[in-house]
Amino acid sequence: MSLYQKWWNSQLKKSLCYSTVAALIFMIPSQESFADSLIDLNLGLDPSVECLSGDGAFSVGYFTKAGSTPVEYQPFKYDVSKKTFTILSVETANQSGYAYGISYDGTITVGTCSLGAGKYNGAKWSADGTLTPLTGITGGTSHTEARAISKDTQVIVGFSYDASGQPKAVQWASGATTVTQLADISGGSRSSYAYAISDDGTIIVGSMESTITRKTTAVKWVNNVPTYLGTLGGDASTGLYISGDGTVIVGAANTATVTNGNQESHAYMYKDNQMKDLGTLGGANSSATGVSSDGSVIVGQAQTADKSVHAFQYYNGEMKDLGTLGGTSSTAKTVSPDGKVIMGRSQIADGSWHAFMCHTDFSSNNVLFDLDNTYKTLRENGRQLNSIFNLQNMMLQRASDHEFTEFGRSNIALGAGLYVNTLQNLPSNLAAQYFGIAYKIRPEYRLGVFLDHNFSSHVPNNFNVSHNRLWMGAFIGWQDSDALGSSVKVSFGYGKQKATITREQLENTEAGSGESHFEGVAAQIEGRYGKSLGGHVRVQPFLGLQFVHITRKEYTENGVQFPVHYDPIDYSTGVVYLGIGSHIALVDSLHVGIRMGMEQNFAAHTDRFSGSIASIGNFVFEKLDVTHTRAFAEMPVNYELPYLQSLNLILRVNQQPLQGVMGFSSDLRYALGF
Repeated sequence: MSLYQKWWNSQLKKSLCYSTVAALIFMIPSQESFADSLIDLNLGLDPSVECLSGDGAFSVGYFTKAGSTPVEYQPFKYDVSKKTFTILSVETANQSGYAYGISYDGTITVGTCSLGAGKYNGAKWSADGTLTPLTGITGGTSHTEARAISKDTQVIVGFSYDASGQPKAVQWASGATTVTQLADISGGSRSSYAYAISDDGTIIVGSMESTITRKTTAVKWVNNVPTYLGTLGGDASTGLYISGDGTVIVGAANTATVTNGNQESHAYMYKDNQMKDLGTLGGANSSATGVSSDGSVIVGQAQTADKSVHAFQYYNGEMKDLGTLGGTSSTAKTVSPDGKVIMGRSQIADGSWHAFMCHTDFSSNNVLFDLDNTYKTLRENGRQLNSIFNLQNMMLQRASDHEFTEFGRSNIALGAGLYVNTLQNLPSNLAAQYFGIAYKIRPEYRLGVFLDHNFSSHVPNNFNVSHNRLWMGAFIGWQDSDALGSSVKVSFGYGKQKATITREQLENTEAGSGESHFEGVAAQIEGRYGKSLGGHVRVQPFLGLQFVHITRKEYTENGVQFPVHYDPIDYSTGVVYLGIGSHIALVDSLHVGIRMGMEQNFAAHTDRFSGSIASIGNFVFEKLDVTHTRAFAEMPVNYELPYLQSLNLILRVNQQPLQGVMGFSSDLRYALGF
């Protein structure tokens, strides 16, 4: 076996899949960190991702079927944007299937399905998951695999074993399910493989073993005419990938240099009918595994002088060591179609593997960014967002609950106060001051307006909330809120706050920052019925409806190499609540009340925490965690002063709608009637 083959089997073949997954994994949300694993789709079945669609919206691969003995593999397709996982059907029950390739638009998946007894058919799955078998060479040994598909989905390539048990490169053209063997080279070949295809389907690349020399050489078929690409002076080569425009083929080829008894294998670029040695990073071997659409940027992995393996980028005639994330090894597999972003995987200092991304621009200080840690910071950002939304909900609640009861001869009441809202789970609070005026239109009707100003906040570290915006509240009521008999109050609240949001910076990540706004509106109607129990005690059951809508506007980070764009997030809910209140006059000037009850969402909508990273792709997290049934309790204390003045203290505890955490509010108010 050549040095190329040994090194490919030991280093590249396993990293080829792993680094593809590492590049993809950032766009697939999961519950766990994905260091030290291919990808976590919460299956616990070691899924292997093989290919991405052109826009990164879909991925395909296979995973171990649970409880299968002997081990079986199940093909799958994952929709990144919808976060849906589809298990693709297999041709024969209780047999394995593998998905290897997907069309540019994500509609067609190709691979292979086991028929049992060591036999395989090629497979094509349509967008709805329908399986169409792709038959192999007539009279062959029934082992056929489909590996890649052209951009227009008209040509599928792969290999199929013939009657002598040798693999032969094949294609299924123009939607056919019967195979056509690719043309043989002059002089004949013993075996051949097709691994990749250009966007337009006219150029296919792979390898072919000569009947005469018994040596394996990279080959291309142009309109089904095969041509050897040659080697770099050694005995073997293979074609692994081709640029979308078909101008550049990359792979690995043996050189004439012998190290430790084996020929060295080097990455190459084949362009204009010339194979160019891309060299190494000081070691013996290298391989090119990816290329941009126009062929200008090539990525792969190469040995360094100390025999470790590092990811590299090749651009404008120069191979550059991309380094690692602090560990020994790294590999690069994927480069974006525009050639600007490289993705792969790297060991960190403790030896575990993390995904990375970096720019290809040689003029900048090229730095690897840790996708695992970036993923963690985004998830933490989403988690802390629950606290901000809960604080917004509490602000709207206070703006809707404002009330004055001290009216003078002019039927006017004025008041001012301050309140503090605090959350239980995180040290988060907002303090606000407010001013209001109410007017009795008629003895049984009153209306009022309020302005609230947030003057202090303690929120999660990556949120900086502005204090220069006013919140507004208004109400109209029929009968006083503490009156005997029936009473009704309709109220509204509105607020908008600017916030600068900075992403937490972990090792090898960027502290991206951007400006957004939080906006909320609430409306509620509450009916009460007061009844005296004699003496100074009254009870008052109540029933109400509330509607709340809170949104965080979309925004994009600035000042970083990989800015994250965050999609807007909406939280809307309709709530019905009921409970009972009591009112006790301890003395003529001091009154204490208790209100307690339950609230239940009868309608709720929340968006997923989602967005995209420039040149990388989309990410989608789970929706905000809504608690639909919640309890609340409130204790108002009213102390009446001379000359139609009063001091009011309201203490409230309310389970919040997001994550069900407890919220505490204290409101101190001075009121004057005249």
